[in-house]
Amino acid sequence: MNTYTRFLIILSLSFFSFSLASSQISFLENGEHSLLASTSGLYGGSTTRKTLDLSGDWEFSLDEKQTWQSVKVPSCYDGIGKIWFRRSFSVSEDVLEQYASSLVCFGVNYFCEITINDNFVGRHIGGSTSFSFLLEKNVLQLGSNNTIVIYVDNELNARNTLPLRHQVRGWRNYGGIYRDIFLLFTPKMFLNDIVVKTKLSPNRENATVNVRATVYNAGFSLQQKNEDGGKRIAPLALIEIIDKDSGVVVAKS
Repeated sequence: MNTYTRFLIILSLSFFSFSLASSQISFLENGEHSLLASTSGLYGGSTTRKTLDLSGDWEFSLDEKQTWQSVKVPSCYDGIGKIWFRRSFSVSEDVLEQYASSLVCFGVNYFCEITINDNFVGRHIGGSTSFSFLLEKNVLQLGSNNTIVIYVDNELNARNTLPLRHQVRGWRNYGGIYRDIFLLFTPKMFLNDIVVKTKLSPNRENATVNVRATVYNAGFSLQQKNEDGGKRIAPLALIEIIDKDSGVVVAKS
């Protein structure tokens, strides 16, 4: 048997193995998710925020054109390759009118691209980091005609992902939406990109806390009317820092 014949046999076996793995792909469910995302710690419960849990019943396809099959999320698939995930969800009228919307993903391995109602939402690289995307105003629709599609590719390569040599005696590279995923609804004016820095005095009796944040306006508007002159003036923003346990205002501006 010459070298060329051996190459053809090995190549044929490789294609056969890939086809077999594709038809028998297996998913591993990731246990009970955190339901309302209130126990996750990243976005705790609040009177000003709402969440819509997207965990649960999804569908998947190996090329977005084949028959879609049922799958639970969070979960991961045992194999290497590309898979499309989708599900439908409902949005109420009060949410669309009163809140800004973001998609929050706690973990998708490894590369993903996300669309909602055929609108591109964003892409993310890295399976170990959480991420979120602020949705544009007209992405979500009233009622149950909302569909999210997530394209996932967990193939690793030295150019765009992890150095292949680091995989020697490494880990099993599962793919999929393997952590919680939900929609986060906040007031149309909210704080974003918060950075907190603390500094203790040498005697540890005093501390300084510096907070830097971006005030994001997703359509909120408010004007006050001056009763004397009839002119409209911009309202002043009052910022308060409240201790969560006692409810005491510890600082304001």
